[in-house]
Amino acid sequence: MTKLCVVPSVLIFAAVTAGAQNVPPPPKPPSGPSLEVTMKYIEDKLNGVNFTTIQKSNTGDSHSWRLKITSAQGVPQGCMLS
Repeated sequence: MTKLCVVPSVLIFAAVTAGAQNVPPPPKPPSGPSLEVTMKYIEDKLNGVNFTTIQKSNTGDSHSWRLKITSAQGVPQGCMLS
């Protein structure tokens, strides 16, 4: 009777540990430019244009604004533009 209790326990343990070994490695970090470089690129591009248009659409309503960009600044610490 003891063998009948041990065998299912061993089989369950083997199935659980075998499944845990098939974990893929974590993804590699992106190899692109850093956030600081990206923010500087966006900052330079925005400062190189005179105007930009922002559009907002709700159900049935559409609004558009034309803004003059004078001195955009990238803030990598907050991942934002000011």
